[in-house]
Amino acid sequence: MKYTNCGGEALSARSDGFFHFSPGCNGDDMWGGFSDGTPAKVLATEEQLQVIAPKYEFVSISSCTRDPVHGGGLVNVETGIVRLAKAPRSDGSYPWALVPTKPTLRDLGETEALRQRFHNAPIAATPSGAIYLLAYEEGRLYRAAKP
Repeated sequence: MKYTNCGGEALSARSDGFFHFSPGCNGDDMWGGFSDGTPAKVLATEEQLQVIAPKYEFVSISSCTRDPVHGGGLVNVETGIVRLAKAPRSDGSYPWALVPTKPTLRDLGETEALRQRFHNAPIAATPSGAIYLLAYEEGRLYRAAKP
């Protein structure tokens, strides 16, 4: 891990014993592994996720949760929501994809004043597929809607 003692740590676990973890600093990667004692590994680097928000200086892995519909995990990267696959590819890497929403998190944070709206914002998902983010500085709960 690149950094330690950061303010935005994120941890989620699935029922099969797999966990997702981010140390919570700008520049950190998304880690994961099984709780059986085998070493955790990088699931996605912040550089890989940068393609989601090329017009911003960085994306930040702010929070994560399990994905009860598709398996795997959901990650708040401040300007979008990323779905990490449940199973790795043959090379051991984990596929990920941007979850399409309307409006996008990028659209909601279009102005400089709102750019940090989803920084360290908790994310949750329901078995029905609804995804929620808490923009706690505003005291608002956002539901991500499919386009």
